[in-house]
Amino acid sequence: VGSALLGGDRPYGYRDALMALDAEPGDGHRFEMTAFANEESVLLDYALSPEDARWANVAGALAYTRDFGGAQLVTRLGASGYQATLPLRPTRASADSSSTTFQADGASERVRVESELAWGSPEAPLRAGISHERITAAFTASNTTDDRTSENRGRAERTGVFFETSQPISDGVTLQGGFRADYFPGVGLLGAPRAAFLWEESPEMLLTVAAGRYPQPTRNVDPAVELTLVDVSQVGLAPEEVLPVATADHVVVSLDQRLGSAARMGLEGFFKRFDGLDGSGRETVRSSGVDLRVLTAAERASAWVGYGLSWFWSGTDLSGQTADFSGRHLLTAGVAGRIAGQ
Repeated sequence: VGSALLGGDRPYGYRDALMALDAEPGDGHRFEMTAFANEESVLLDYALSPEDARWANVAGALAYTRDFGGAQLVTRLGASGYQATLPLRPTRASADSSSTTFQADGASERVRVESELAWGSPEAPLRAGISHERITAAFTASNTTDDRTSENRGRAERTGVFFETSQPISDGVTLQGGFRADYFPGVGLLGAPRAAFLWEESPEMLLTVAAGRYPQPTRNVDPAVELTLVDVSQVGLAPEEVLPVATADHVVVSLDQRLGSAARMGLEGFFKRFDGLDGSGRETVRSSGVDLRVLTAAERASAWVGYGLSWFWSGTDLSGQTADFSGRHLLTAGVAGRIAGQ
């Protein structure tokens, strides 16, 4: 409705719809539903573009919660889809580039169902569950002038069980731990342990040391799509190579410190290692960094500032760039407060 009132979909179009429902049909029963869809488009600035650049999302989720006195059972079902179309200029000069058009398309779908049971005391909660997930993806590069196409399609599934708990081991010291086991068809069974040590030395200081592993499907890069669309061919990735299973190991050390009565500081350092990003299991990418956050709060207003520094490196060039090392700085700041009355 809004885009029509503002003159239509050119040069930028946007529409979305959101619906949410929460219901409690009886004591100890809760039902939740969310549905969302959106579409955006941008008019490109060259004459040979076969159509606008467009991308769209659709997602839905259902959840049912059942309370059993000291335990709670939650069952969730979620599904989502994404689709994008991007017309492209020729990526290198050629005799007929002025009359040649190209297009890249991508689409993915994801469905997940899980059920988990939580019980125990607030000081020592326990949680266990089971889940199943399916992901499909398709990436296409087309020369729309002579109908040459390079297409890749992939599918990944995982079925897993998990358990986690938190236990105080002494005054101010808590140990959290968990384990997840996932079965990936074609890969096998992968384990993912994780643990965290929390030391609350006083109400003014909390020190956390955490480590763990996590496996998941990831998108591989198809050089026929990424490098050039001028010489589009039928050569692409095998279906099992489009969504290879990669693992990530991490270690995080963080300090949450109260500074006086109105200020608070958070300091965190991390190291991560990613394996299997290219589908072969031989390539490794490492990442580390540090984050600093400072918050000050008064009765009517608060302000905060944050700084993050992270970097990535690898023994081989996976990015298509000439360097195997890259870094990033991130500076953030904000303020919030009441201006009048409520």
